[in-house]
Amino acid sequence: MNCLARMLIAVALLPTASFGDADAIINRRLAYRETILDQRAPMAIERLVKGEQTVVTFVDDLPADKAKTHFFIDVDWKYDYTYKIRQQNGTRQVALTVTDIQLEITVRHVVQMPLAFHHVGIWETQLLLHEFDHVALSGDTRIRRLLKEVCGNLPTITATQTGSSKPKDAFLAELINKEITRREEGVLDLVRSNYVLLDKVSDHGRISIPNRSQFFAQLFTQANLQQHRFPFLEQVSKLLASEAYREVKPKNLPTDPAAR
Repeated sequence: MNCLARMLIAVALLPTASFGDADAIINRRLAYRETILDQRAPMAIERLVKGEQTVVTFVDDLPADKAKTHFFIDVDWKYDYTYKIRQQNGTRQVALTVTDIQLEITVRHVVQMPLAFHHVGIWETQLLLHEFDHVALSGDTRIRRLLKEVCGNLPTITATQTGSSKPKDAFLAELINKEITRREEGVLDLVRSNYVLLDKVSDHGRISIPNRSQFFAQLFTQANLQQHRFPFLEQVSKLLASEAYREVKPKNLPTDPAAR
């Protein structure tokens, strides 16, 4: 049997929002990508703008010294499945085996800046550079690899079915989609926790991060996942130990925003 499903997930400094809400938080009059007020972003930031689909927008509902980075992830998936039914203790148990799970993951960021920062030289400001540390964190390639590992390799899913008729495709698809979504949320909770950690160690960009390169490198490692009680740690243990995963380079800016 074939099933195609689409789920929209987001993670941000704010409570989770839907992917479609990205446009709603952009001030279209003051929305920019690589160029703001005729000034082009430094190369390292430009790579994050393009690679992580980042929009910088200026809004009037933020304090003059506060900014917010919103991270959205759009996940499309499709899969095949088979199922078996057996009687157990007088009930019908459905056992689902999901195969050939294919995920397509795209990301988008919206950086909201206070109107007071809408001026020439914005690319050099400590506040905006700190927000791009957030963009770099949630744009880390390891997040996509974790998503593919935990969502692309599902265990057998079991459920109790009422009645004696053949289970409907919609019922089976719901079981599978709930399991995939549960695993996505586990990864996204990890990103949220690391957003909080970044703000803690940098005091929201006000102080330099000790051992900056090492800080970003240790994110999404086994120790980091253990620290944040990642619920699927055992399943991703081989991925974490693989050479390909360990060689992934973080995308953080080379210069600490607090050094400005």
